[in-house]
Amino acid sequence: MGIKRIGFSGYLLDRWFYRDSQWYLTIVRDGYHYYGAGHRSAVAFFPFYPLLVKMLNTISSIDITICAMIISNVAFLGALVYLHRLCTMEYGESVARRAVYYMAIFPTAFFSFAPIASRSSTAEHCLALLYAPAAMVAAGLFGGLAAATRILGVLLAIAFAWEYLQRHRFRPLSFRLDVLGAS
Repeated sequence: MGIKRIGFSGYLLDRWFYRDSQWYLTIVRDGYHYYGAGHRSAVAFFPFYPLLVKMLNTISSIDITICAMIISNVAFLGALVYLHRLCTMEYGESVARRAVYYMAIFPTAFFSFAPIASRSSTAEHCLALLYAPAAMVAAGLFGGLAAATRILGVLLAIAFAWEYLQRHRFRPLSFRLDVLGAS
């Protein structure tokens, strides 16, 4: 799992790498592998989060365990920022502040420090929904990244379809080529 840390800080940092975190680090280090039925395999994990970790590791030469935690924490911060922007656009500043506050203090937010794909996916979902009303191609790009991070990203297609139908007042004859951005 990279370098073995010693001391109290090493003890605290290494405890974040459990279950899915170990799979993601294996993918970053060794790539995907499949040895056949009955053997454990990393093919169930989507590629975008390990790709981000690998890119940061390549650019910075920082240990992959630290890169994984940096990506998760920056993605969580991004998710909070884009959730605020999305909620401000839809519901106003007061609701946006409360939404960000509740997301940050909810008990599962504790796990946002863990090096897993959840927070990256949350940021991509917020970005996709933020751009859906104005720029369907950008929304489709972020939706594609969300789908490459976790399976739930595929469900953004429903939100995109609804947004596009609303924008065109549910008249299929008014659809343009930009509908392909949502697909």
